Amino acid sequence: GRDYHRFVARFQRFLTTPGAGAIEPSADHPTPTQVRHVAPLRIWQRYTSVRAYESALPPPDDAEAMLSVPLDMLHALRIECKRLRYTLEFFREILPEEVESLIAQVVQIQDHLGDLHDAEVAIGLVQKFIRRRQRKARRNQSVLEQQGAWHFLELKRQELARLLCTFPERWQALNGPAFRERLAQVITAL
Repeated sequence: GRDYHRFVARFQRFLTTPGAGAIEPSADHPTPTQVRHVAPLRIWQRYTSVRAYESALPPPDDAEAMLSVPLDMLHALRIECKRLRYTLEFFREILPEEVESLIAQVVQIQDHLGDLHDAEVAIGLVQKFIRRRQRKARRNQSVLEQQGAWHFLELKRQELARLLCTFPERWQALNGPAFRERLAQVITAL
């Protein structure tokens, strides 16, 4: 439409006109307008959103307590990890190469939490399937089908428990001082 064409024309002028839309710096009160001024704060904000979960999670050496952690909280942590990852990826071109290993570490924990969430969803779906089959009490339902569903359910429960018990090691790696030091070194290079 006409509005879109006007937008395209204005945006093209903006992109091709040096200084267009630039914020004039104030001599009295400088504000952060350069990426190197803004990026460190954005990255630390994302990391602190991830790190805040340390107060809600059991100590890393208590794998048994992990079994009682609310799974929706771990899913929320996964979302925060994703936001941290995207922020690091957004600024990766201006950050030192070391950022790649930090991103990889965030991806590892994000994948671990994703697998955990997938196992939880699978358990819910299989339980729903079993309940539906039991309510219908199908006479022609094969024993093999019943056994298969129960076997799959047990496998997913075991997977969920394994993922919960192995999570603290990954969490400690991301939440520990070594990761923070490497992140600080990457940020201070700006």
